[in-house]
This record gives sequence, C-alpha cells and structure tokens, in this order.
Amino acid sequence: MGLADAAHQRTGTYSNGMRKRLGVARALLARPAVLLVDEATHDLDPEGARGIRTLIESTTASGTAVVWATQRLDEIRGFASRATLLAEGRVRFAGPVPELLDHVVPRRFVLRLRDAKTGIPPARDRVDSLLGQLGSTDDVPGGASEHVLAILETDAVLGDALVAISNGGIQVLTCTQERSELEEAFIALTGSES
Repeated sequence: MGLADAAHQRTGTYSNGMRKRLGVARALLARPAVLLVDEATHDLDPEGARGIRTLIESTTASGTAVVWATQRLDEIRGFASRATLLAEGRVRFAGPVPELLDHVVPRRFVLRLRDAKTGIPPARDRVDSLLGQLGSTDDVPGGASEHVLAILETDAVLGDALVAISNGGIQVLTCTQERSELEEAFIALTGSES
C-alpha cells in the first residue's frame, strides 16, 4: 500500500492520501468477495486518486468484485466495465461504460488555433466565417487568445468543421471537448445541469 515508511508514524499525522490507502488496506485484510468503495478518491490529487484506483483494480485480479460509488464521472473511464447512473433515487442507466457514452454527441470543443502563415492566433470572425453553417465560436472564459470555443450545429460533424478551418489556412493545434463525455451523458440522462 506504500505505507511501509510510515509504519511507525501515528495515523493522525498521515496525509489524506495515506489515510485513504490505509482504509483500503483495512478493507482488503479480510479478502472480501465484494468490496464496496464510496468516494475513495474524493479530495485527492490526480496522482493519489490514480494510486487508489490502481490498488482497488489489483483486487479484481484475485476475483474480488468491486462496487465503486463516485460523483467524479471521469474516473470510471478505462477503470470500470459497467456503470449504473442513479438520479433522484432512480436508475437512469445501467450497462457497459461505452453504452453510457452513446447517450451524447459532443457539440462544444475548445480549439487552439494558429494562422499557418503568420503563426499568430486568427480572429474569431475569420473562424466563424470558415465554419459557416457548421457552427460558431465563442471566447473561452479565462482562455488564451489562441483558444476559441467551437459550438457545432446539431447535424455538424467535428471532422468536417476541423477540415473547414484547416482549409482556410488555420492550423488546429489542439481540440478538446469542453466537458467530458461522461458529464454530458449524465446531463443528458438526468435532464439536469446540476
């Protein structure tokens, strides 16, 4: 569990991540057939959260079934094989994680752009013009001048939008969904932004 160096230290002085690992160790001592895990990575930094997921995942290799409850939807990507989405006490989805992602088609993307000739960020109105009926752009709150938010129309395809921008002499350096697919699926299935 990575706690050997702190074995003689009082647990009250452990960091949050160390206490989480200690909790996992206590739970695993009984070699349970089923392990119920509730918000195990809450308040942990990304490295600590990954460590906890790795520890829990290693228990499944020995046959332990794990029920993982979380509000951090992105942590189930590549970690869970199935998901059950509960909202207001009702099951809104139960099935494989890829099927959960089928409930949404992303429409909002943060693009990092650069003019191919000048190397400077293009004006937003130029990008809007290139997108035409495929979508529009907006500012990215707190984003650098080279970032724009591309908002695609319902029937638009991301690849077509990127080609239209690139054909206009603008390099698309990065393209990232504004919100995660899992967050979008949650909102689509629950009908709630909260």
